[in-house]
Amino acid sequence: MKDFKMKRISFQADDKGITVGEVFSLVADNPLANDLSLRLNISEIQHEVIEIPGAAKLVCEQMKINERFAKVDHECDLSDISLYDEDDFTINFENAGRNPYFAALELSRVVTEPIYSSQADLFSGLCNMDKFVKALAEEGHKEIVQDVYSKMQTIKNPHKIYRILIDQELLKFYLRAIVSDKYNNYDNNVAIFIALVSLHNLMKETDVKYSLDFCELNESYINMYFETSEIYDLEDVGKVRNVIQVSNDEIKREALKFSCVAKIYFDVDDPIYGSMYLTAENRVKSTILTIKHNVVPKTAVIRLSELANTGDIYKELFSDVAQVKKVRNVDQIKFILIQKIEKATRDSIKPYKASILKELDNDVRNIHELLTLFKKVELLAGEDIEATQFIRYMIYEVLISKRRSHRDKEDEYNEDSGEMLC
Repeated sequence: MKDFKMKRISFQADDKGITVGEVFSLVADNPLANDLSLRLNISEIQHEVIEIPGAAKLVCEQMKINERFAKVDHECDLSDISLYDEDDFTINFENAGRNPYFAALELSRVVTEPIYSSQADLFSGLCNMDKFVKALAEEGHKEIVQDVYSKMQTIKNPHKIYRILIDQELLKFYLRAIVSDKYNNYDNNVAIFIALVSLHNLMKETDVKYSLDFCELNESYINMYFETSEIYDLEDVGKVRNVIQVSNDEIKREALKFSCVAKIYFDVDDPIYGSMYLTAENRVKSTILTIKHNVVPKTAVIRLSELANTGDIYKELFSDVAQVKKVRNVDQIKFILIQKIEKATRDSIKPYKASILKELDNDVRNIHELLTLFKKVELLAGEDIEATQFIRYMIYEVLISKRRSHRDKEDEYNEDSGEMLC
């Protein structure tokens, strides 16, 4: 799965931007292209320059991914799918030549390696066989798996659409997912296109400017952080900048999501350890808009007007982030994070537990040292994006979520310790 791990890309301020027409080239081959072009009036603005620093490099990086990976939606019955390639567990598509893409490659049979949750999705639809088949396959019971699967083919033979991912560099095929017949292909190309064009239009209508700080992406997921020019003082701590986070999952979760995020600067002289994104895992109130895969482009474009309504969301978000300045007992906050790390069961965090706990053993005396320590903890996960995101979520909880629930009690004293609540 190494080739499918998300990578983080940072952007420089010297990026001069890119034209709307150049961004549209990302979606030119997408079935939604004509509808999106018409509804966003691309013909009228195609020569306009999107003056968002980082935009040109972002498009360039996505084009590299497009050159490497091709995606084919292949329709077939279960009877056209077999298992195993010699002793390797694979999911194979017989009669693949009926698909124009594979016919052009003169392939009548495509052998795929299941990735992500595609194997579980396939077998969960067959009497919830996913865990059963996985256990048998991992223990090497090839004959039993094939026998059970053959019997299931006589009972159920659904017609479905299978997303096949082709690594054109390695000439390998992967089963990525099973998609719905109501699926609209809001892929990463569409997400980048909509994000850049929408923010470009917003900049023409308001005084707010945007720049791309960094993004996290792989072949089917992207997370973009657009810093705004709006920045506010946070007394005794530093400054807070408004950020729009645009995320997209081509297969599951929301297809395209715009959210409000805060970036806190607690040491402006330290570009590495002096700032931190404060993001919650499931903060519905921060969501500006969500476009799901079953939403048609007409509705999606209409909903983009909601991007202008971020004022109240940012106001509430700033109110939450401001809880940081009320922290008194920094050791107690640190201890709460230690407890959360120790109890965390997600696979993504397990490789980093020991190093995180060792780092958290350092003493802190004030809020600035606490935030610097938390930033060091976040960076321990390096390029492991899933682990980094989870660390951010836990930091948000201990700094803000837990404190928000005690917002009306901030001036009360703990009767046992005689100290103010943290």
